[in-house]
Amino acid sequence: MRIPNIFTTWRKTAMDRAHAKKNRPGSIVEKITITDLGKIVVYHELLTLTAMIKAGRDCERIGCVSACATDENFPDERRGVVEYDVAVMNFGGIVVPHQRLLDVVADKHALLAGPKELISLVVREGKSEQLEAHDFLPLIAAGQFHEDKLNAWALHLDPSGPEKKLLSLMDVSFNPKKIKWSREFSFLILKPC
Repeated sequence: MRIPNIFTTWRKTAMDRAHAKKNRPGSIVEKITITDLGKIVVYHELLTLTAMIKAGRDCERIGCVSACATDENFPDERRGVVEYDVAVMNFGGIVVPHQRLLDVVADKHALLAGPKELISLVVREGKSEQLEAHDFLPLIAAGQFHEDKLNAWALHLDPSGPEKKLLSLMDVSFNPKKIKWSREFSFLILKPC
């Protein structure tokens, strides 16, 4: 009489369960969509983050800004004037681990946008209405973090409030292995022209 291999049986059962869970009706599957927004120009040397935020407030394209959004917290060593092709990437309403986001961006030969690129998109190019109309909000610029012990800050555009154009900072875990982006977020990505 042949004795069944317990490990093989357990492994097959586990694989069958995983397959059933993945393919059951109503299960959420990753569906990446990328929408081009055109081009932006970022003046790294000429404009500090503080100056860009002030310009956004002056032209009433930025509402509330966290006090953490400073040049000290988001240092930028880049120089010159850079033109980028920008796009919004969405994962189809699923929770996304940070490493998965990095892998997809790398596969697309793109970069995650930082605070200056997000502000340039909203202030200089006036894309707030387009972002809202296409349900791209909140829009995350996950390319730069502000380290503060166990926390980090990712600059994002938040649709809350009467103006629906509030720029704020989101508190996230700084350990990249533990960061999971919420299902409603979209991400600003770019490629140098």
